[in-house]
Amino acid sequence: MFKCAYYMCFKCKNPYFGGMNDCGDDMAAAGEYRKEDLVCPKCSAALVGAGQKNCNKHGAEYIDFKCRWCCSISLWFCHGNTHYCDPCHRMAGRNKPKDCNGQNCPLKIKHPKAGEEFALGCGLCRSNRYVDV
Repeated sequence: MFKCAYYMCFKCKNPYFGGMNDCGDDMAAAGEYRKEDLVCPKCSAALVGAGQKNCNKHGAEYIDFKCRWCCSISLWFCHGNTHYCDPCHRMAGRNKPKDCNGQNCPLKIKHPKAGEEFALGCGLCRSNRYVDV
């Protein structure tokens, strides 16, 4: 409990896991803490300008996002507005966009350049495609 940060979503008013306390401490110290920035992953899908933000089967509950800084699937959602993969999260604040230019992209889908948020679609449906039934 002391290592994890939980917030109330500004949009839906439900609690959500907002990352590790270290990220929240950095955000508060930088004066970047605004209640309007605290949006849960489910509600953030609707705010992202591009990509598949909703699943016909699961809604916005399991939407995955591209890391804002590279072509990996994000594992972290920090500052209420930024999705990071683990390596980019460890460099938070010093990130430089790493564009694939559409060549040899591990995501294998068309997406905006690094530096923009992008919804990849339902992670649950994607994982179910790889399970033998």
